[in-house]
Amino acid sequence: MLKAVIFDMDGVLVDTERFYFQRRMKYFDEHQIEPGSRDEAAYFGLSNENVWRLLVPDEQQRTKIKTDYEAHLKQLPINYVDHLNEGVIKTLDTLERGNIKIALVSAGQKNEIERMLYECYLDHYFSQVLSGEELAHNKPHPEIYQVSVEKLGFQKSECLVIEDSPTGILSAKQAGLTVWAKQAEVNQTQADQIFNHFGTLNEYFKSII
Repeated sequence: MLKAVIFDMDGVLVDTERFYFQRRMKYFDEHQIEPGSRDEAAYFGLSNENVWRLLVPDEQQRTKIKTDYEAHLKQLPINYVDHLNEGVIKTLDTLERGNIKIALVSAGQKNEIERMLYECYLDHYFSQVLSGEELAHNKPHPEIYQVSVEKLGFQKSECLVIEDSPTGILSAKQAGLTVWAKQAEVNQTQADQIFNHFGTLNEYFKSII
């Protein structure tokens, strides 16, 4: 019996991955810096720390560029409302009406997670919000999902994870959880099921609650 649904944030609740990638590449091009990778899919699901390791392999150079980029970001913040995936609110409403606990587990920065929830008026749906940056190990390590399930107080079999990236899917699977992936142009073969739209997911929840 389903008792909790644990959502990832970027690429799932909000369609942000392409925006982040294009914003990074534009900065690097404008500053005539060649990034460690121009493969958009390689960045999906990574923590901020691992994104920067991929962008700038050299640690000394990385610290300097990252500091400048973070100052640059304050002038170009993402508008999360513009990137909220269609059908998210209806799906969360369905789960809330069915008394299903809703959690958010993200590899991203806690302040950005909280800003997204506030700006998109989603914060009241979530009984639990976890950032991998608060823990000893971020995704793809299973710790964040292990902690989430423990805090929810349910059995693993009573929880469903909604992810999109290979990193996030691996993290949840290593924690022993069932994972549904929102379809994306990345390797999702480890997911138990793939769906292409929140309308599909919502209909499934309505049928079992």
